[in-house]
Amino acid sequence: MKTAFVTACVAALTCAYEDGVWSGHDWNDEDEGVGVKNGVPYGQDPEAQRRIDSATLQSGPGVQNEDKENVRRIMEVFGEEDFEHLFPLHDKLYTYEAFIVAAGLYPKFCGEDDPSLGLTEAEVCKRELASLFSHVIFETNGSEPDHHEYFRQGLKHIKDHHCGKYPKYPPFDGPPECNFHSHGWSAKTWPPYEHAQYYARGPLMMKWNYNYGRFADAVYPGYPQDKMNIMMNPENLESGILGFLSALWIYMTPRSPMPSMHEIAAGFYKPNEHDELSQIFPAFGATTNVFNGNKECNVEFGTESDSAYHRA
Repeated sequence: MKTAFVTACVAALTCAYEDGVWSGHDWNDEDEGVGVKNGVPYGQDPEAQRRIDSATLQSGPGVQNEDKENVRRIMEVFGEEDFEHLFPLHDKLYTYEAFIVAAGLYPKFCGEDDPSLGLTEAEVCKRELASLFSHVIFETNGSEPDHHEYFRQGLKHIKDHHCGKYPKYPPFDGPPECNFHSHGWSAKTWPPYEHAQYYARGPLMMKWNYNYGRFADAVYPGYPQDKMNIMMNPENLESGILGFLSALWIYMTPRSPMPSMHEIAAGFYKPNEHDELSQIFPAFGATTNVFNGNKECNVEFGTESDSAYHRA
């Protein structure tokens, strides 16, 4: 599937060097319309290139944040006052400014849409914000019945408050459900450090060493020392900008063979025959399937889990 190839191409972006390990290993797939040249992925048709660009984090020097088209659109439809109203219990690190800075590094977030939706750019942006924040609210909810409505208790936690109480340094004496060191090929590709604990952190509660590793690859392409800093000190995600950036990385990145949540919200995802037989349609439920479908959508046919219900 093309999504699988695009996912691989986006991963390859993190290894692009003029004369590095990828030099001399160019490849392309005419059927899928994608290729890699000197470590840099490209699309052989406009749609494939769009998918690659959508999932690419734009780091490095550039225009001021407020001058970015997607940032201006976000600020027009969801200002700081709206943020404070929706998240009155937010942790002090999760500020509106931190979110805006992170959003500016993903210019296709609130920055593109499929015309087939028949919506204005502002309406699509509202749809994207609603999709992202619905998952954020569920993942970081304060669950305090005496404080505001449920949907206004998001961004209360910056990490798993259960796992976060155990000491950082080994031996790790926390429960097994807090140990997110993988094994096999993923541990070889993104080796977990013995002293580091990769439990859930950030607005979308990212966990596992391989997710921290892939995120570090996206944030610091070509900077191995900075990548290692995240792997050695995963608690760095307990911050505003980097925390929001991890959430946007999860939201914008395809999960082979599935599209990204952004692709669904922005109208680019078109169900194939298998999707339709499984009753997966281009609506909010499909984003839950991408984000945590193996646990929340793998239930008896025609029903939904409590978690999936509360996300919506």
